Amino acid sequence: MENNNSILFLKFLLTNKNFAVNTSEITEVNFIPEISPLYGANDIYAGLINLHGESVPLINSDILITGEKSKNFPTLFIALKKRKHPVCLLIEGVTGFEKINERKIQSSKNLDLKYDNTIIKSIYLKSKKQIPILNTDFIYHKLKFYKTIKNLNKINNE
Repeated sequence: MENNNSILFLKFLLTNKNFAVNTSEITEVNFIPEISPLYGANDIYAGLINLHGESVPLINSDILITGEKSKNFPTLFIALKKRKHPVCLLIEGVTGFEKINERKIQSSKNLDLKYDNTIIKSIYLKSKKQIPILNTDFIYHKLKFYKTIKNLNKINNE
């Protein structure tokens, strides 16, 4: 009997740790193209990239999620599109896909995490290891995305 309560997640590396994001929130995973600098922008922004003809912010997800700069240079990005505008997160690599039953996913609210647990929506426990699952809604909120994209494009075009 097939279990309909499972969600497919993409697992990826940041600062040598595994994280996950729901695949239904991803439009693509790809190598980093040429990055246009964003002068005067917060360190969270790596710059802008051209994603299918649209200027899209590229986020230093290591800084956004863990608060620290990774020692490894990210080589890939994950494009998320939950709202009108996409946003791309820099990642160090993809470690695989995992179908997870909803019952095995725990809220991160009461857990003692090293990370901002508003960015981490929940935790998947696998063999006593915690795999934090991103809260993409909060990433958009934290970046104040709609207002920010206009400001970033203004700064970049000056």
